[in-house]
Amino acid sequence: MQFPRQLGRSTSAMVWACLSIPVLIIAIGVAICVKQGWTTVEMMLRDPVQSGDLPYHAGVISNAGVLVWMTATIVPIFAGILLWRLGNRNAAKLPLAGGTFSGVLMVDDFFLLHEGVFPHVLGIAEVAVFGAYGFGLIAILWSFRAEWRLTEALLLTAAMCWFVVSVLLDVVPVPMGERLRYLAEDTAKLLGIVHWCAFFVRTSYARVLVAATEGVPSPQTAAVNERMPMREAVTMRLST
Repeated sequence: MQFPRQLGRSTSAMVWACLSIPVLIIAIGVAICVKQGWTTVEMMLRDPVQSGDLPYHAGVISNAGVLVWMTATIVPIFAGILLWRLGNRNAAKLPLAGGTFSGVLMVDDFFLLHEGVFPHVLGIAEVAVFGAYGFGLIAILWSFRAEWRLTEALLLTAAMCWFVVSVLLDVVPVPMGERLRYLAEDTAKLLGIVHWCAFFVRTSYARVLVAATEGVPSPQTAAVNERMPMREAVTMRLST
């Protein structure tokens, strides 16, 4: 199999720059913070479990959630870029939008933005942050409202329900013990992340598979013409 000509056989200077410059900027930023006495090298570079001398299992569920968020970010964005490059731009928009929004939520979850940075550093209330995320979700739902019947929308519905439960447990006083509330909140949150990830991964997979096996500009059009969900359209195309 020949190497794609458009990629070239050697790594371009642009690729090297995109790989190296962000890392160097981060390193310089860390050096400046340490020089100013705002933090220490160990605090910035070591794992929080090591820095805080915590048990090895500290934060394991939170870390698992971030990994699922990462999957929900990378897979749809990669699929969206692939579809876009293949000229299948209509099919690419939903994976790209979902992957980008997942990336925002991943960064928030990983760096505790809505719990720490926004309210304590920037003075933005946690409720306002949740409202902004809710507005972004509504924008995605409305923008792609004609496409939901071509997807496994039940997974997305389940994800949103679990997220609502998690947010309510976080911001609304609930008559239960603190430990039980934390357990219920994080369980609902993880269930929401898992269902969200499954929806966008499976949707991205179906669209790439239809584009690869059918070779038409739009997998949505193929599914609509056949009057069946996308997964059935994929099955039919593969069996012919």
